[in-house]
Amino acid sequence: MDLLASAEDALTALLAVVHRLDADDLAKPTPCTEYDVAALAEHLVATVGKFSAAAGLDASAPEGTTVAHRIDHVTRTALTAWRRGGLRADVAMGGRMMPAPLALGVLSVELLVHGWDFAVATQHPLEVSDAHADFVLQVA
Repeated sequence: MDLLASAEDALTALLAVVHRLDADDLAKPTPCTEYDVAALAEHLVATVGKFSAAAGLDASAPEGTTVAHRIDHVTRTALTAWRRGGLRADVAMGGRMMPAPLALGVLSVELLVHGWDFAVATQHPLEVSDAHADFVLQVA
């Protein structure tokens, strides 16, 4: 598995959970004690937007749409940027320079960890293969 495939698979797993969200789920607490489901979604959208900016594209999520649509849009924009920009250069993340492969690897970690947070909060399963989980664990 490569880093782009990992991020795509992590997005697919996360979307399977967040597509099930309804209005009653948004106020539910998550394992990230500072966030309920709605706040975690906004955090994830903002965080993924930073990965997109690091790769050279602005990934503003559309307002007034579902959590799933916002996360899907911003993450697909980020993945497009990473495909175009490649993984050879260093990128600016959080005020620091880091190798592009490391930044892209962290994106997979963010998507799966927060996918798990959504899954726990809503009691919907997060389906991740053992091979993918092992790959992301090695990245982490």
